Amino acid sequence: MIVVIADDLTGAAEMAGIAWRNGCQVGFLVVDERLGNNTRLRIKEARLRGIDVFVVATNCRSQNTTEAEHTILNVMEGINANEDILFKKTDSALRGHIVAEISVMLKTLGIKKSLLLPQNPSKKRTIEKGVFRICGVELHQTAFRFDPEYPISTSNVEEVLTGTRSLSIEEDLAEGINIADASDANEVQLQLNKASTDTLIAGGADLFEAFLLQNSVINSFDNHLIHSNEESGEEITELRRKSFPTERARKPMLQLSEACIVVCGSTQSKPFPLGFPVSLMPENVYHGASAENWIQSACLEYSRSHTIVIGIGNHTEMIAQYANRLKETLSIVVCSLLDVFVPELIIIEGGATAYALLSRMEIRQIEVRAEIAPGVVCLSVMMASNNIDVIVKPGSYPWRVIQ
Repeated sequence: MIVVIADDLTGAAEMAGIAWRNGCQVGFLVVDERLGNNTRLRIKEARLRGIDVFVVATNCRSQNTTEAEHTILNVMEGINANEDILFKKTDSALRGHIVAEISVMLKTLGIKKSLLLPQNPSKKRTIEKGVFRICGVELHQTAFRFDPEYPISTSNVEEVLTGTRSLSIEEDLAEGINIADASDANEVQLQLNKASTDTLIAGGADLFEAFLLQNSVINSFDNHLIHSNEESGEEITELRRKSFPTERARKPMLQLSEACIVVCGSTQSKPFPLGFPVSLMPENVYHGASAENWIQSACLEYSRSHTIVIGIGNHTEMIAQYANRLKETLSIVVCSLLDVFVPELIIIEGGATAYALLSRMEIRQIEVRAEIAPGVVCLSVMMASNNIDVIVKPGSYPWRVIQ
């Protein structure tokens, strides 16, 4: 079984969507200690059920370094190195505790090399000669330089991720974290080909797609075969391997519901073009005031139209220290709406916002319904005995993919 560990929920959903599109049996877990999730048990259950790809969504990107390392250690307790193949999903724009999380995984696995390829050439995100560019523009000159939690001040990948080693197409993997050049699909594959069984693979969607296809025959588990060890007399379980059923590759089916709540929580939000009523966080709430009046006005608007966009909006100051409180405030407002109304569809932009909202909703059961577009995935959740579709979308991706 392939186990994917992601540092935010939208990244996890993106990986699940890729696996779903390729016909894999996909499991999905949101790690939340407050809900009593037993990660080790859930991974074991998935393995026994014959799941091909099990995706673990953590909230590491919104944690501090120590908390993120602790979260990764807890998840790694559920990994069986003899049966599971690991993939570490990282942010495609180098945000988060990437080096710390990979280092913990390397130490836990007892290996010394990691291939890190976070960029997605399919979305014009490239690394050439150790310099990260988006659509030809160096990373520190894009909107990511204004990210409140992880502002980018340089495009040199070794400087953004201290402790990594830039890896050209011509070079071999060395010990440590090798952050790989790649500007097209062919170069992604060339870099992946350098990895061996003692290499931790980490990165973005383009790398995962190549990784999934490369492991399509040898890493998917079908039936348990039990026989006796002639020497000890003990029963031994073997795993019959099968190919991923890519011939069953699925196509998305989605219609926007008339009863819909849209939650925009990303600092990289793009304009929402569907003409829904918009309720943005008031300036005083942004700076810490009670959200009660905002909740009342949002409920009134939703009762009139049965659709609404709830968002942080643009404010005079974007303060990094506010980040966690803003996500929690958004989740409180949305859950207050959900206490009164039951929409057919919730659309959430931003991984940390999605995590905060699903956690507050105490969602325990999540299924992957469809990949709407690369990175935009529809999940099915159970809330108050109702099945509700939840679409999650990274903040930096365009809305046109779900129009």
